[in-house]
Amino acid sequence: MQKMADKIGVSLRTIENWETGVGQPRVDQFLQICIYCSIDIKGLMHQIRECDAEQDTHRNDKFASKK
Repeated sequence: MQKMADKIGVSLRTIENWETGVGQPRVDQFLQICIYCSIDIKGLMHQIRECDAEQDTHRNDKFASKK
């Protein structure tokens, strides 16, 4: 963890805080974490869009059933 903290320019404590829900990384830090962990950012964005679309569908279904 210390290597990743050093690579993205934050303290180990900052990463520990993110892990426990105390704060969140900025977008640039998040992207650096993805790069450090060899995460395919395009693939991740695709999965996020799919989850958003699924949530929208569920919201629309709940709204339609209340009518």
